[in-house]
Amino acid sequence: MAGPAVVVLALATGCGQQGAAERADVLRVAYQQFGGTSPVDDWFADVAAEFEEANPGVDVQLMPVVAGGNDYFTKLNLMRGSQRTAPDVMLQDSFQINSDIEAGYLLPLDDRLAQWEDWPQFAGSEGATTGRDGSVYGVSMGTDTRALYYNRDLLAEAGVEVPWEPQTWEDVLDGARAVRDAGLTSPDGSPVIPFNIYGGSSVGEVTSMQSVQMLLAGTGDELYDDESERWVVASEGFEDSLAFLDTVYSEDLGPSLAMALDPQLQYAVAGQLIPQQRVAIALDGSWQVENWREGGTSAWDGWTETLGVAPMPTQDGQEPGAVSLSGGFALAVDAGAPEPDLAFEFITTAADYESSLAYYLAAQQISVRSDVSEDPRYAEQNPTISSFSDLVEVTRFRPAYQEYPRISSEISTTAESVITGDRTPEQAMADYGEAVTQIVGEDDVVRVDGDEEEGS
Repeated sequence: MAGPAVVVLALATGCGQQGAAERADVLRVAYQQFGGTSPVDDWFADVAAEFEEANPGVDVQLMPVVAGGNDYFTKLNLMRGSQRTAPDVMLQDSFQINSDIEAGYLLPLDDRLAQWEDWPQFAGSEGATTGRDGSVYGVSMGTDTRALYYNRDLLAEAGVEVPWEPQTWEDVLDGARAVRDAGLTSPDGSPVIPFNIYGGSSVGEVTSMQSVQMLLAGTGDELYDDESERWVVASEGFEDSLAFLDTVYSEDLGPSLAMALDPQLQYAVAGQLIPQQRVAIALDGSWQVENWREGGTSAWDGWTETLGVAPMPTQDGQEPGAVSLSGGFALAVDAGAPEPDLAFEFITTAADYESSLAYYLAAQQISVRSDVSEDPRYAEQNPTISSFSDLVEVTRFRPAYQEYPRISSEISTTAESVITGDRTPEQAMADYGEAVTQIVGEDDVVRVDGDEEEGS
């Protein structure tokens, strides 16, 4: 999952009988925090100050919520259970947008967006915040892509040619095998992890999107069949994706099982293991460089010389040659917001030209504003941005419909059953098929066998 998510809450002070003239406008800003301050914290503080200056009498209060990805979504839904804590505006992971739309949590913004002069700059990004009804429910605050970070020094020491340019899955595995066979250790004496690819259910969406769905994209198969509008519960590509994870963990190419099952691994990889030279290859997201930059939570001198970026190849090198998945965050207004116009004004403040640029730099997001994309300050933010931006051409997005979060949870559970050796890839796929069928029903699933499709 990408960088911190943020929720903006608007609450009236005092009791419900308080008159509008006596009401003090309070924008309470609660955001997902992983410990310590980050550039995104500073960015929201700046936006809050700007908004308060432009709106005398409005008090923006920042409220960090320390929680992992899945826990954060749970807490957000609990907050929605009361009018006193329900959010007015949210910056949330795009994979929750459609489920929130279908649950009735979000306000359609079409009329307001049509009157916002900056909206044309976001052309092409609205797909991430558009519901099945065709209405737009949010403003994208950037996207991200995923690729292979690799430690140039460690690969070279293992005899792998750098720059490293794997063309197939087998090339990726061979690079990891070379590191394993070389028996490399980090400066502190710890064994080097050849290849980090997530497989535990405790990190939820990270395993689902960043591992299984990334691999599935490289096979050419789909998680959801758009033509039949059904979920694919069995395919050669899905089984091959699980088999790839099985190879990584059964051949000791990945982290230990204890590490893989630790919910903190997603933070430790970028925050500790990579900068400590303890990981040779990592399949991860474009935003992670935020950790290593000057002022980042794990500032690392020389990271630009040490780390390279290679696209994740397709399974056998078939077209388009590389794959990625994209997510990102979007600002949306709660359907029950007492002052939706004020909430939307906050969005336009946060998403204007300079604020958008500052957010992309702070959160290491890929620009979705066409004018900001041309700003030299954006291009100069880090040497990896062009590599990750190029992957937008081959990227996919998750089928983030209402049932997706439950299905995604089943994907991570399925992956874990494989890496622990509890189930074979074939058995795990069968388990997954049964679970998804229970979630959506027999009429909404399909099995794919080569070029043939079979409804359940």
